[in-house]
Order: sequence, then C-alpha cells, then structure tokens
Amino acid sequence: MVIAAANGAIATNLKAYSPRLLENFRNVLEKKTMKEQEVTSIRIVVQPEISTWRPPTPTSIKLASAKTSMSTQQLDDLAKKLDDSPLKRAISKIQAKQEAKSKRALTDKKKLQE
Repeated sequence: MVIAAANGAIATNLKAYSPRLLENFRNVLEKKTMKEQEVTSIRIVVQPEISTWRPPTPTSIKLASAKTSMSTQQLDDLAKKLDDSPLKRAISKIQAKQEAKSKRALTDKKKLQE
C-alpha cells in the first residue's frame, strides 16, 4: 500500500505508525473475508498538495496598495530606468490610476467647498 503525505513531518509520523497500520489493515481485511486482497507492506511518499494560489481579489489589491504605496516621483524614476517591457506598461497603468484618483479627490474637495 502506498500512502501519500502532504509534507515531510506527516510522512515521518506515518512511517512511525506504519507497523501498527499494516497490522490493522490485515485484521480488517481478514474480518471482511477479503482473502484476495492482501497488504504486505506500507510505503510512505511525500506528495505536496497542489498549489492553493488564487488570483487576488479587488479587496486584497486595495489593501496591498494601501500598505505599499510608492510616490509618483519614485514611479517616474523607475519608469525612466526601464526599457519597454510589461513591467514598464504596468507602472504606466499605476501612474494613470494614481493621477485619476488624485483628480477625483480634488474634484470632490471642490464640490464639498461649494
């Protein structure tokens, strides 16, 4: 029988319990009169889980940008140093969003003053 463990710690524990597991499997199979099935050994392998990465949600993006914001000057400096690339285009989008956000804030402030 082969048992896949999610990590090394679990695999180590399973290896320690494998003699008892083997005995229990044999007893269960004998009681169920499944003579055609026999467990002669247990092998433990480490098989990490499939990645649980998910694309970021709009809320998580807002939280992350609030925690790690760059000044417009820092973005300008970085964009000037980069060749044309996907990173440079992404920085341009960030700059455009920041400019639009600051314009909205100014417009909202003017409306409140009126």
